[in-house]
Amino acid sequence: MVEINENRLNGGKDKNQFSLKRDLSLRFKRIMSFVNKVHFNVELQNLYDKCDDSLREYESAMQAYVINNGGFLATGVCSYFNDQVDRFGLANIRVSKQDTEDARSIQKYFGDVRNYGDNGVKMIYTVLPGEYEIEYGRQPFPAGIYEDVFQFSASHDYEVLPIVGESEVDYYCRNLEAAIDRRSDFPIDKKKEVLETARRLATKFCVGDKNRIYLIPIDNILNNKASFSSEGIRDSKLGSEALHELDTFEELTNENINSADLKNNRAQTLASMYLNPNFYRDSGLPIFGDFSNKGVTYFEIERKFSLMQKKARDLGYVDGEEIPNNILNLQTKPSTK
Repeated sequence: MVEINENRLNGGKDKNQFSLKRDLSLRFKRIMSFVNKVHFNVELQNLYDKCDDSLREYESAMQAYVINNGGFLATGVCSYFNDQVDRFGLANIRVSKQDTEDARSIQKYFGDVRNYGDNGVKMIYTVLPGEYEIEYGRQPFPAGIYEDVFQFSASHDYEVLPIVGESEVDYYCRNLEAAIDRRSDFPIDKKKEVLETARRLATKFCVGDKNRIYLIPIDNILNNKASFSSEGIRDSKLGSEALHELDTFEELTNENINSADLKNNRAQTLASMYLNPNFYRDSGLPIFGDFSNKGVTYFEIERKFSLMQKKARDLGYVDGEEIPNNILNLQTKPSTK
């Protein structure tokens, strides 16, 4: 007579159930990954590629696209975050812990050390699509690191002129070295260490020569907290509890746009929003918290450094020559050399 081991039978049953649950979970994650995946937008890429450097054509064409297609907010994001966005979504991008520490270790010699977005508050700067997101989207670093660690200018002016043929990493490290040399109180024994840290940091951000512009459907963020200022939240002085006092994006729109009606008269409301500097300005509109990636698309733009190098060469400048300011400003038709 064969003895039946009841524990083994139950164990096998439990194991099969666990395997089934695991398979279903993995299948669900794959489905949600596809649903939430951001997608390349061929139409917007063609729209951008056809426009000249002045962005006037892009500005009018993009506004028409936004108004006629239900409304979007835009954000320019550097290539450093591409893999994060593809894997986890646009609302979850973060500067890594090591890179944050590197940025802080440099910034501490130049003033107050920023948070660089790691205070636990999810926030992304947006604006109604037009020319403003292009300016920020052309930079290799997030705004805080760009302004506080490498460029030292919220206006994005070039105090140190780039040189034809130099790499983007070399330029930004040279810019930092010039900033160090301008400070009489900088500890000279720390200069080599700071420049080595800066090169490591810049190398991670200056990847390729293109960044992405993402368009987020307004429906995705109607109920997200929003504000015309991130003061106190970005630098952790207020923290996440301050979010409870903020309006949602829909409430903010209703309070600032006459006869706003995003649900029943969206096209007219969007047109009015473009005329309101709170929604369409270079300082951006912070959106807080998670949001769906459904319908989020992107197109690619060349970074400003790459554009400057190409334009300089087109005008006859050769390796080793400084790139003058009229080219740095990316004028449509710079004066000849």
